[in-house]
Amino acid sequence: MNLLYLAVLHSLGLTQKKLRDILPDNAEEYYRTIDISRLIESGFMTDSATKIIDKKTSKSVEHVERLLAELSIHVVHIDDVDYPSLLKVLPDAPTILYYRGQLPPNDALISIVGSRKHSQYAASSLEKIIPELVRSGYGIVSGGAYGIDSVAHETTLKNGGYTAAVFGAGIDVIYPPSNQ
Repeated sequence: MNLLYLAVLHSLGLTQKKLRDILPDNAEEYYRTIDISRLIESGFMTDSATKIIDKKTSKSVEHVERLLAELSIHVVHIDDVDYPSLLKVLPDAPTILYYRGQLPPNDALISIVGSRKHSQYAASSLEKIIPELVRSGYGIVSGGAYGIDSVAHETTLKNGGYTAAVFGAGIDVIYPPSNQ
């Protein structure tokens, strides 16, 4: 499987849904033979197809490969055994998943979502609940934002647990920067 080429195609503007139509083993060939007419045939508007071909000209495979390496970003395909099984069952699961660090060690995950402007009661409740979840083998999944997301991650890490942050703006955009 050549996940690098799927990542390159994604960086050019092919959506996760479009990537689903491209077999991983054929991604390099698809990349090498892609042109405006092929994109239009597969449903892209002329303007979008032109932008993708322009990006292909200006953004090399080596550039994407270097960026992934510099940021320690890994790519996993939905058909890989390492792809998170809980994510795989979603009808619109991403075809490729970008991650840093480690993927969840098991399916024992709890998602915590809350307000950015949380109450002290909410924070103290998490500080009481999360240690027991960690001791029971659960990991925490949340966004990487201010507020409850931060409290959930920090409390999980303080207790030696697994935590995963799902970034809304992309894996290379950590917001807020203070949550690096």
